[in-house]
Amino acid sequence: MKKLLNGSIFLLILFYCLERFTYNGFNSFLPIFLAKNFGLQEAGIDKFMMVERYFSLFSLILAAILIDRVKLFRNIQFYFIPLTAGLVLCCFNTLPTVLGGLSIMALAGGFIKVNVFVKLFESFGDNQRFDDRIYLLLYLAAGMFSGIAPIVGGGLYSMFTSNFAFSLLGLIIWIVFGILFFRVYKKDTTKDHQEVETHGNSNTLLIVVLGFITIIINGLLPQHFSFPGAGSTGSKGIIYLSVIIPTIVYYLIGILFLFVTRFTVLSKLIISIILVMICGWTSYFVRGSIAPSEMYTMIIKSLSSVAEVLLYPSVAAIILMNSQRNQRGTMIAILFILLSATGYINAQLLKVYFGWVIVMAEVLLAAILFLALRYKIFILYGTQEKKLGNLPNV
Repeated sequence: MKKLLNGSIFLLILFYCLERFTYNGFNSFLPIFLAKNFGLQEAGIDKFMMVERYFSLFSLILAAILIDRVKLFRNIQFYFIPLTAGLVLCCFNTLPTVLGGLSIMALAGGFIKVNVFVKLFESFGDNQRFDDRIYLLLYLAAGMFSGIAPIVGGGLYSMFTSNFAFSLLGLIIWIVFGILFFRVYKKDTTKDHQEVETHGNSNTLLIVVLGFITIIINGLLPQHFSFPGAGSTGSKGIIYLSVIIPTIVYYLIGILFLFVTRFTVLSKLIISIILVMICGWTSYFVRGSIAPSEMYTMIIKSLSSVAEVLLYPSVAAIILMNSQRNQRGTMIAILFILLSATGYINAQLLKVYFGWVIVMAEVLLAAILFLALRYKIFILYGTQEKKLGNLPNV
């Protein structure tokens, strides 16, 4: 783990985590804030929140178009300006300033996410030195900061009944972090690696299709088997455990894979695919016979969380390892756009009979995985030995 982190990598991860903390913290009390201060009803609040989600998606689309073409947008230090400006606007208790501030932060957020992923990859120099565990660490850290954000944001709002308290906290955090970032990151990145240019191969598309289908299926499972709540026949202890256990499993497995170096990015992807297939088929057969109990829901969600902690970092790593240097930002932005669209895709698929959706998706996934293994696309070496760019073509 010590070899995995250096000054610049740590700061890049912290940059993304603080951005998620700031944005999610403000959104945690935003519905109450809008209803109390501006008298918005539920429909108006939903529209407001939808606008924010569209701004986040629009930011990723802009990043896909601009980030590899305009040098300014590849400068990570530039984004301190919109983040600070957004927080200053959020300090004022008016609807236009709050909407404007959050919109600016949402627009900056997509560019920040893409930049952080690309710069983390480039900080290793080339494919031979790249360690995909860095994305696993990023997802785990960002998840923790996103989980803490509503507690801090909601707590400050309940104490001061004002948006000013959290906005001020955010400003202080970014000013202090900005001073540290400009002093350390700039100095650390002057030691540039001589990067070896990598070329994508024909297997990349197949691998990404595998990952995307797996993400869709994995996204369907939690929506179909919701956490037990009101009306549940189980005891309160089981209900609480069915919520807490999958989260604990997610972080335990993530931390375990941080310290285990024998699995490659491709082997992690295969593990996640197999787990999602097991969850999907099990859900189909069990759902057809009995209503899922709290214990069953907890098991399915725990397996799904193991797949999720390996799936997203693996797909991102594979794309960057097979992208041209001047296309990395565009390619990773397209991935995040697709991931943002999975929510809409899942909502449409759930309008169809769930069993047919699972069966068709699982059969397709199994067929692609069989072809991939049949033609030996996946070569499983240790983390330090992999050269994904040199995989044989189909």
